[in-house]
Amino acid sequence: MCGIFGVVFGKDTAITSQFAGSVIEALYQYSKTRGSEAAGFTSFNGENIDVLKQAGSVEAFLGSDVFAKLFRRALELYAKNLQQNAPTGLAITGHTRLVTNGFQSTADDNQPVIARGTVGVHNGIIVNDAALWAKHTDLVRTSDVDTEVLVSILRKHWDTSGDLAGATVKTFGEIQGAASIGVLFDELDDLLLATNTGSLHFVRNEKGTFFAFASERFILQELIDRTQLERVVGRIEIQQVPAFSGMVVSLRDLSLQKFFAVAVVDLDTP
Repeated sequence: MCGIFGVVFGKDTAITSQFAGSVIEALYQYSKTRGSEAAGFTSFNGENIDVLKQAGSVEAFLGSDVFAKLFRRALELYAKNLQQNAPTGLAITGHTRLVTNGFQSTADDNQPVIARGTVGVHNGIIVNDAALWAKHTDLVRTSDVDTEVLVSILRKHWDTSGDLAGATVKTFGEIQGAASIGVLFDELDDLLLATNTGSLHFVRNEKGTFFAFASERFILQELIDRTQLERVVGRIEIQQVPAFSGMVVSLRDLSLQKFFAVAVVDLDTP
């Protein structure tokens, strides 16, 4: 069991960089019960993706100098995007890890996982990862963590088709095991969420300027109750991403494209 979470801040001057920072830190604190052996951070401002991951507790991660530097950079770029009316605001994904595959002492085995310009966080376990690496001989393996093969195959299918929902369906059709994912891409202003277990929940405000997701409903409820979130972003309602479904969240206007993350089988076909 791991914790995955994230937030997208749109173009809304009511959401200051200071408040955005408090929301991100709160998500780490409320997610740490799902994993305390490693933590990770991704920020994407529409131009650059920054990634940090390290072994140890959430407190040690948030208290590190390197996190402070990247965190400050992310919030400064968000403030700059607001001031310049840039197409996107700021997207963050995070991970708190309970080790199920690989070693937390090895940096490449922690999350977020980077593969082919794609950065993913994953809760679950892929049990046929060895078979998938053997099948996709064109992919290069750099770690022992099972998440890498999922992210690599997803990017391969998207590169081939240009259809993100279709690539996700195809990827989930190949994996065996449990997977709830959040993925950012170097060439897309989109956040991908998908799950085959239903262990994903999200909130989005009516103005379309704030979106957050987490592994558990409880985490988002804590965020709402303890940060006075609705006073800043307006009314929000927690919703579940159903099992075997997904959504593409536009980082430009926070619109949602929902889809079923399972292939449709034609039973009449021999």
